[in-house]
Amino acid sequence: MKVFEEKDQYELCIETEKNRIILDFGECQDPAKLPNYNKHVREALKKVTPGYSLMASITEKTKPPKLAITKMLKESQQDFINGGVNKTAVVVPSKAILQKMTLLVVTKLSGMNIKVFSERNKAEKWLDEKD
Repeated sequence: MKVFEEKDQYELCIETEKNRIILDFGECQDPAKLPNYNKHVREALKKVTPGYSLMASITEKTKPPKLAITKMLKESQQDFINGGVNKTAVVVPSKAILQKMTLLVVTKLSGMNIKVFSERNKAEKWLDEKD
């Protein structure tokens, strides 16, 4: 499993046997603290094949993201779309209302289709289901 990360900001893993990218966000508040994020996304996309699935999690996030980060996230979501993502599950704590609202706005802007879950195991089960 290949791992890309910025300490306390995010961890991006490739699960090759499932053709899946796993992206766990931490604080992720300031684009200046994420200098390699979009580069890491593009490197991860080279490790999967079109039709891959994406699991993203913002369960560790303690604050809603700042507006400045949305441009960067929109760009990475467009990279995921262009890379051939088939299914995207996002795990969001049920009490993280502002984070969920921001996520839905950014995905609407990027054109990315997602399914939101409050539990990681349910998201994984959904991603493992064949279309």
